[in-house]
Amino acid sequence: MPNPNNRTRLSYALIVEAAIEIADAGGLDALTMRSLADELGVGAMSLYRYVDDKGMLIQAMTLEITRRHPYPRISETPWYQRVLTAVEIDWALYNRHQWLVLALASPRTAASPESEQSLAWLASAFVEAGTTPPVARATSATVWNLVAGTALTVVAENLVESPDCRHRIRQERWDSARELLDIGIEIICVGAKAPHQSGVRLIDIGPTNPRRAGSEFPFNTHELLNLT
Repeated sequence: MPNPNNRTRLSYALIVEAAIEIADAGGLDALTMRSLADELGVGAMSLYRYVDDKGMLIQAMTLEITRRHPYPRISETPWYQRVLTAVEIDWALYNRHQWLVLALASPRTAASPESEQSLAWLASAFVEAGTTPPVARATSATVWNLVAGTALTVVAENLVESPDCRHRIRQERWDSARELLDIGIEIICVGAKAPHQSGVRLIDIGPTNPRRAGSEFPFNTHELLNLT
């Protein structure tokens, strides 16, 4: 039963934090206004003083997560390293908050000032690589989609299962998917840079990502991406 003493402690921040914890544990299907109210020890109707509906709540949860884990605002590192930083941050978020894969697929949830700042920061890396600003934004969006899509292949089973059937995903599955993601990111970066390097063929290019040092890959990207 709701505890009347908890009502005075209820706040927007507390609601969002509790909702994130529920979604992390059981996915978005486990998050209802009733389950959230029970977690907070309040009546469900009291939540509507702070959020209009579940959609608005998920939007607030997503915004809170992205605020906690922003991209760096400095642009002094090489452009390719900035791309890897963005990938690393997003991949870690999808690993920790699996429901984000679905939440960020919604334009309502994905569109925010924080997202726009992150997109601009990532796009600036591709502009430095030599692309035009429109192409840089499109390439940045492609990076985001690749990271989210790769994460989805790992968490999809849990996302469609009922909360009581969800299971811990083995790290091996994350690692295997990450290897494919790293290859895809390198190909995107090669594609962004290659048109601006005269006489360079993709077959001449090979691994630059330090995570994949020594791996077999048909490209040699060091020369093309100017990291040596």
